[in-house]
Amino acid sequence: MELRNERGRAALTARVRTWREVFGCRRGANRAYAIGNASECQNSDLIDSAVVSGNFAALNVRTCSLYGTHSVVKLVHLGDGRVRFGSSPLSTTGSEATYDAIRGMVVTASGRLAWVGVRVARGVVLDAEVRRRVPASSDRSDRLDSGSAIDPRSLRRRGTQVLWRHAGAARSALI
Repeated sequence: MELRNERGRAALTARVRTWREVFGCRRGANRAYAIGNASECQNSDLIDSAVVSGNFAALNVRTCSLYGTHSVVKLVHLGDGRVRFGSSPLSTTGSEATYDAIRGMVVTASGRLAWVGVRVARGVVLDAEVRRRVPASSDRSDRLDSGSAIDPRSLRRRGTQVLWRHAGAARSALI
């Protein structure tokens, strides 16, 4: 896995050894930061997907155990490797019979972040939310939309706007 931002100055790379570690770096920084792995979820953090813009990477981080799975969206600055933001996929907690996951993320070069979180039971999406990081916050997010009719794979970015589909209708908001 290798992702680069639009100018090729920051990158996310998975290196293969015995396991696959994911490193993030900014070109010219002369240092890469280990930010997760991409091989196995059991009792560790697995980076399921990532998007890069500017010096920021948005990560879909999943942790698995014998009791279930848990996902978190994280925003990492590739210049210093620090996590600037982290959030659960949805604003509420589900029951033990469900799991929450992230189905789409967008990020801007300034670190604005939005994502679609879903609650799933037996392979069926029960609920979905479009959420965004409150600008410059390390721990707060807003719900932009919710409902099971949100297309979880429809999230797109146009400049500082986030676009998605809910029951077939186009919706948008500022990130």
